[in-house]
Amino acid sequence: MTARRITIRTDVGDMTFTDPTWCTIEHTDDTATADIAHSGEDQRYRVPTSIGDAHVTTSVGKYEFGDADYTRPYLSVEVDLVMYPDSLEQLEETATALEEAARYVRTFAPRLAALRLDVENGGRS
Repeated sequence: MTARRITIRTDVGDMTFTDPTWCTIEHTDDTATADIAHSGEDQRYRVPTSIGDAHVTTSVGKYEFGDADYTRPYLSVEVDLVMYPDSLEQLEETATALEEAARYVRTFAPRLAALRLDVENGGRS
């Protein structure tokens, strides 16, 4: 997949930018410039336990303009975990599920580092 050039109408006029290859958002007209963002496909991971499941959702994101902290790729991480451990064994199982979720999130570090390096080298990731 190749990056594509997009022009949309914004609050300050037409803006043209390169859409990263990983972006799955359909960019539309009448968007505030500060709200022009890119987001990759959600990656979902489930950690089953005997007292419920932990769900982790991650996606790569990037704002086209605005705050410098978010104009380079970042990883959005959402953890959905509601458990009520009523024994030490279940408490340990809950902690183990969180550790597994953390290991999963860490697997994205190399990809995020590569995307950021691409941007630093003049790419449009």
